[in-house]
Amino acid sequence: SSTLRTTRLHVAGYADYLAGVQAQAKRMASSSVFGKDKDSFTYRNIQKTAKDFLALDGIPVEFGGNRALETWIGFRGGDILFLLAIFVLVLSFFEDKRCGLLPLVRACPKGRRALALERLGLLLLASFALTVLLCFLPLVLAFFLYGGTETLGHTVQSVEGFRTCTLHLTVGGWIGLYFLVKVLCGFLLGLLAWSILSFLSQIQLAWLVLLGILGVEYAAWTLIAPQMAISILRYVNLFAYVFPAETLSAYVNMNFFGYPVGTLVLLGWLFALLTLLLSAWVVFGAVRRKPLGNRNLLGRFVSLWNRAFDLLRSRFSLLTMEGYKLLVLSG
Repeated sequence: SSTLRTTRLHVAGYADYLAGVQAQAKRMASSSVFGKDKDSFTYRNIQKTAKDFLALDGIPVEFGGNRALETWIGFRGGDILFLLAIFVLVLSFFEDKRCGLLPLVRACPKGRRALALERLGLLLLASFALTVLLCFLPLVLAFFLYGGTETLGHTVQSVEGFRTCTLHLTVGGWIGLYFLVKVLCGFLLGLLAWSILSFLSQIQLAWLVLLGILGVEYAAWTLIAPQMAISILRYVNLFAYVFPAETLSAYVNMNFFGYPVGTLVLLGWLFALLTLLLSAWVVFGAVRRKPLGNRNLLGRFVSLWNRAFDLLRSRFSLLTMEGYKLLVLSG
């Protein structure tokens, strides 16, 4: 088949591909355009890329049936369902607010910090369960339909779609890493939704804000080309956590204050920072926030605005006030 023929050509030409990377790096480093400034990002990126791919020299790539793995990676419907399921779970955390029971829950001995910590654990456990249900089971089904389990011991570079991957892993090892990353990504995405929903007291407004953020991030994910100056917004993106397979299978460096840093490293540090901050927010926020009154910055802003505008309205004449009521309040 065409898939097996593509795999055979990839395996046969992989050593030449690695040699070509080194040759191109030497040409670019010695050119007057790219090699002129030794302290530039371009020159440093050339050197880093050559070093990273040199470590793959001599790595064994083997021929095998990789259709199951490639089909599974290309199935993004499971990732979308995973995201929706995480959001539905997080929404259930706010049932007490929707039913008007939040003051009662907060008055209980375990209604604040302990409940928030328990929900953090539940979110992590749910992310693991959803990973098994929506990622692991489809992979098992793909191997059942297409075969190829014998390739689990091959290096991951044996798969044509991993030509630029520099991770020293077998196919089975890469799958294990992917599952771990997927669980952690689901936990982070749930934390993000939880934080926004707890920040804004109006659930409908919170969902609009969350959907707006996801819309902007998805636009950057799909519309920004790798060659653009703002390409970092395409790679260091929330949807890199929704679809982590791309980051784990491709080699991309970003310009981080003049130094080339892999997207996997950047996303790892961003994950650690966001997880720490958002976890602290949902836990300590649950302790300090009051169930009634202006409980968020938006509510406080509206309250201050109304107070300031009341000073202006108090000076309205009877005719002006009637016109204001007719044109503004009745609208």
